Amino acid sequence: MMLIRNILFPIDFSDRSYAAAPFIHALAKFYDARVILVHAPEAGTPRFPESAYVTGVCYEAIESSSRNRLREFAASALPKLNTMCVASVGYPPGVIVSEAAIYGADLIAMPTHGYGGFRQLLLGSVTARVLRELRIPVWTDAHTPEASHRAHPQPRRILAAVDLGAESSRATEFALQLGRDTGAEVEVVHAVAEGVMVPTAAGARLQKILENAASAQALQIEQSTSGVDLIMGDPNPAARLRDLALRRRADLMVIGRGAIRGGLDRFGAHAYEIVRESPCPVISV
Repeated sequence: MMLIRNILFPIDFSDRSYAAAPFIHALAKFYDARVILVHAPEAGTPRFPESAYVTGVCYEAIESSSRNRLREFAASALPKLNTMCVASVGYPPGVIVSEAAIYGADLIAMPTHGYGGFRQLLLGSVTARVLRELRIPVWTDAHTPEASHRAHPQPRRILAAVDLGAESSRATEFALQLGRDTGAEVEVVHAVAEGVMVPTAAGARLQKILENAASAQALQIEQSTSGVDLIMGDPNPAARLRDLALRRRADLMVIGRGAIRGGLDRFGAHAYEIVRESPCPVISV
């Protein structure tokens, strides 16, 4: 069984935090994991981590009040779970990275916010920094609690999208293991953006990755539970994956950190689009 002992759940007490709670509750209950609730109030702190100054704000009082709110959140949204409440005044991405290291997080759950055309910018300022700086799997969901959101707290159908890059094996192993642990069906697809070089015999390469991942997890590949598909040279791969997830009724999508990346060596524009467009939660590994 996949070892998820500690789930770090940063929240801001918004509707999205509450809407994400059932998904975190299901994972924590399934793995008997501890949930570390983190809130990072920014009172008296600058927007840019490089600068700092002292104000008359009483940080201790702010953190104490935040911990009380976290306990109330845990009692109402995460009942009967092992929870820990952490409040730390500071720049939110920095606090998340720091607390993840302190508490040995195995998974970070971050319900992202969407503000029209600025959603990608927000991902860049908060979620993307966590994705860049940590190799811990990160659960994100850009559409809770919107009416269009389609997912089940305990996944029944998992769609793993890989680009045959360095992260593909790790992402595939994670998806297959999660599928076995939860009893979910897993489909692995290869997707690349238009203009990206595709290896010759991509289908054979994908099949090999799938077989190696299954072997590493001591899993038997069955046609009824795993499949292989190709989506290559698409000008809008995120939209294609969204449509595929809807057709397959996927409850969860798994991607590698560099899946369908842009031209820069980072979690690129297309991966941002996957998070933004996906009708279900996304775990990037």
